[in-house]
Amino acid sequence: MVSFNKKPKSYWWGLRGSFLFLLFESAIGLTQNTPWQEDMDRADRLREQGYYAEAEKTYLAALSQAGELGSKDPRVVQSLNALALVYLRKGRYSEAEPLFQRSLAIAEQSRGPEQATLAGVLNNFGELYRIQGRYQEAEALIQRSLTIRQNLGPTDPSVAQSLNNLATLYYARGKYTEAEALYQSALSINKKALGPEHWEVANSMNNLAELYHQLGQFAEAKLFLRRAISILEKTPDVRPLILAAALHNLASLYQDEGRVSEAEQLYGRALTIREKILGTYHPDTATTYNNLGTLFFQEKKYDRAEQSYRQARSIWEKAFGVDHPTVAMSLNNLAQVCQQLHRYGDAEAMYQRALVLVETRLGLDHSDVAITLEGYASLLRETKRKSEAKQLNTRARAILERNRKKRAVERTVDVRDLEPRAKALRTW
Repeated sequence: MVSFNKKPKSYWWGLRGSFLFLLFESAIGLTQNTPWQEDMDRADRLREQGYYAEAEKTYLAALSQAGELGSKDPRVVQSLNALALVYLRKGRYSEAEPLFQRSLAIAEQSRGPEQATLAGVLNNFGELYRIQGRYQEAEALIQRSLTIRQNLGPTDPSVAQSLNNLATLYYARGKYTEAEALYQSALSINKKALGPEHWEVANSMNNLAELYHQLGQFAEAKLFLRRAISILEKTPDVRPLILAAALHNLASLYQDEGRVSEAEQLYGRALTIREKILGTYHPDTATTYNNLGTLFFQEKKYDRAEQSYRQARSIWEKAFGVDHPTVAMSLNNLAQVCQQLHRYGDAEAMYQRALVLVETRLGLDHSDVAITLEGYASLLRETKRKSEAKQLNTRARAILERNRKKRAVERTVDVRDLEPRAKALRTW
């Protein structure tokens, strides 16, 4: 059983997760300046700035225009995909899924250069299933995406992106050996195709660093993160948000090492970049506020921790809505602060709200439900309600055990099949 850790949850944030594609690089020749393209460009800018409600409306307008060109027009695929990504980002998974299904049905009829579009849709659909914990379905889609890209060009950077996504899936399932091999292959492809100083190389190093951080291999994690930051700082205006992510992640590592002062300084640098580019009310800015909250909690500065957590929660609720799973995480963290301050009524209300959110949005058997149950149980024990606490712990253990068994029987790629390719591509 995974024991409950009273340290609130911090996020290793940035580009650790899977790559998502808006499909506009799919070589289908749709670069003319049309009303549809103008709407898509406007929606992209809104999405990047965190204005998801406005982006949704603009993507819907673009989808309506694309539909007038015929149900099988490639612009319909792009519009559906982009709208689905907004829903995915906002945690509206049940609405994203049918859009991906429609997009996939159209894209599967494509041939030639448009196979790249199909690979992008498969990738994004797989990411939805990964987030939902539907790992077998996610793996099947991402594997198809990887196969298409390898056939188009085995050393193309898009292959590295699919390898990264498959590695992220294995990481989520605790298959760290397989994840490491795939992350290493992605890094090798990027170094060979783009050069050792490219920002994609830095991003691959960031992903490997997260894996090593998770495994407790702090020396290796720091090596990759410092190298990534060194690359990104040479051209800080090229990909400043990736630099912010790497700074944020190194801060998280320092925090786990107890190097609190250095961690706070790095979080501050990351926050400055994100607020300058994204604004104060962007979800990624909220992530840094959240991790600063965990830092202050670790130092027992509970008032400052609560202030940071409330700022993060406010931003996430504005961007994603009050019923997003990320809001549940924020509620859990706030509940732990309230628990430390002996504000037990506030803490219990937050645990209860968080539990409803994760059960509703992620399903009764999701691991986040177990984590929330264990947190709530700790409060019940502290307030002398041992019988209720035991019931919650029993349920949490059952969920974790079911998840363990599910992971054990899931089909996975034999990493040995990838080893010849990995050796051929490895450059260091």
